[in-house]
Amino acid sequence: MRIDAKARMALVITFVTGIAVGVFGAAEFFRPRGPESERARASGELPRFVSEMEKYLQPRDSAQRAALRPLLMSTDSLNRETTQRAQETMRDGLKQLRERAAPVLDATQLQRLDRFIADKALERRPPSPAFGEPRGGPGTRP
Repeated sequence: MRIDAKARMALVITFVTGIAVGVFGAAEFFRPRGPESERARASGELPRFVSEMEKYLQPRDSAQRAALRPLLMSTDSLNRETTQRAQETMRDGLKQLRERAAPVLDATQLQRLDRFIADKALERRPPSPAFGEPRGGPGTRP
């Protein structure tokens, strides 16, 4: 095979690999991360934090897993409560901003602010992955 053909083939392979990584990265970024659905809870699935921490910690045996699970479940619950309180506080802050800024803004700006606040109030972001781990989950950092 000639050098030009090899170089072109390497570029094509690099290009295709880049596209694949980009597509999978975008899919992971936009994947819904809402709280566990009622179906998941009904089926007995563990919360995402608990299952990811168990993967990360890799308990030695079922006894250690059984001892860790209540601790992980209580931490998951605390994290959810903390996140919910923070989101409520941020929504309240936006509402206060609207009240204080109303006299300074014109009608168009006020409408934009109202739209922004409505979008943020309806937005239900789940807690971020465990302990600030990247979106890929535990164990993806070097």
